[in-house]
Amino acid sequence: MRKILALILSIIFIFITGFTSLQIYKYESITISFRYFIIAIYILISLLILIRFWKTQNKRIKKKMDIKTKKRIKRQRLSSICLMLVFCIVLSYGNHLYYQVDETLETITNVDLTEEEIQCYIYAMKDSNITSLNNINSRYFGLLTREDGSIKMPLSAYLEDQTKQSSDSINFLSYPTAVDLYVALADNQVDYIAVSEDEVQNLKDYNEDFTRTTKLIAQVALTSSATSDPVNVTSEPFNVLLLGTDIRESEGTIQSDSRSDTIMVASFNPQTMQISLISIPRDSYVPINGGTEDKINHSGNLGTSVMINTVEDLLDININYFVKINFKALVDIVDAIGGINIHVDYAFCEQDSNDTPDAICLEEGQQNLNGEQALAYARHRKTVSDHIRNNAQQQVIQGITNRLTSISVVTNFNSLLNVVSSNMITNFSKKELYSLAGLAPNLGQLQYHNMVIQGTDDMLYMPQYDQELSVTYLDDASILEAKQMIESIHNGQ
Repeated sequence: MRKILALILSIIFIFITGFTSLQIYKYESITISFRYFIIAIYILISLLILIRFWKTQNKRIKKKMDIKTKKRIKRQRLSSICLMLVFCIVLSYGNHLYYQVDETLETITNVDLTEEEIQCYIYAMKDSNITSLNNINSRYFGLLTREDGSIKMPLSAYLEDQTKQSSDSINFLSYPTAVDLYVALADNQVDYIAVSEDEVQNLKDYNEDFTRTTKLIAQVALTSSATSDPVNVTSEPFNVLLLGTDIRESEGTIQSDSRSDTIMVASFNPQTMQISLISIPRDSYVPINGGTEDKINHSGNLGTSVMINTVEDLLDININYFVKINFKALVDIVDAIGGINIHVDYAFCEQDSNDTPDAICLEEGQQNLNGEQALAYARHRKTVSDHIRNNAQQQVIQGITNRLTSISVVTNFNSLLNVVSSNMITNFSKKELYSLAGLAPNLGQLQYHNMVIQGTDDMLYMPQYDQELSVTYLDDASILEAKQMIESIHNGQ
């Protein structure tokens, strides 16, 4: 019976050794030659353990041995079996954790910002002599204002490439509604109109004569892309755009384009362990992707690339990476790490994640918040301004970062990974995230520099939405301060 158990343990140990070797081989953060070296050392040690194990198990108890020697051999046999069992359990659990981490990172990483494609439909009046996009000869294109940020720049680049004409000969005019856009085409204010696939139906619904009086000149696939300059994340400073969305199950997944309720730029210097968190008010009224001005959170509806380009233009920086997180996941993330310790700056009541009114009430002061309380604090703005809420969101992020080295992360690791895998995407590579994980022992040395870009709140009628909306006119001095803070982080000051 003992030898059968020893044989089973040996087979399991050999299997785990092989699987662990494969995991090490797939680990991208170290060079392939060093991986081979580690695998060779690991297999050698495993072989020595196995030889020692069987050497102990094969020790024979002879009749002429004294009782003390017999007992010692039996203890050695039993202890080696127990030790082998511990090895198998520890290595199995370690392999299980690594496999889960690797699968999770495979799911959320390497989002390609050059693959955001928009189907663009270009129409002209049926009775015009226009038959194609060739030789456009200084013609005018009409766009919907709400699509200006997603179509104007890529369409301009496409036309320049296809017609071999400079951008000076291509003119764009923006119109707030589908009705206005069609009228502009019918009245010869523009020669073409260009709209996305989603807006074609609106043109047909709001203009009875659209199908009868227009003709489709071209359907082109426009790529809305953002440049991304990867760096050595363990030695070079970099900027990360943090986007927090509030996507319900009925509205799509984390992959869906949606408004961003939280917009932050995190600048990190791994050499000095300094990090700045700069919040951009969601109602900031800024040019979207070099086009018409709109609320910055609306740019999320046009794709992550458009949001990145808009923030880069605003702060005159390069965004190296982005991370998009669903706010609904915040509850499970905070619970998985055992809550967060932060100072609540004001007393308030807020709905919970199930939209139950005033379900969460907190008093001012230092306290440990669970997931529901952290979400309520991060989203509350009924009794405070959006600028103050941005500061609360920074506190929550800082609280989460401070807890990442606690034992609670290990004990709830599986649930944490499950939450992350379906509620987060990023263009960090798997290798880069593994490298950043190597900085975890230094997280206690992090120095935070937080700010919220200030501005003046107002109400503005926006024709493209046919309603008054709250907007924030950003203060130039505050934008300059944000730029200087990012520069100082990068310079290690």
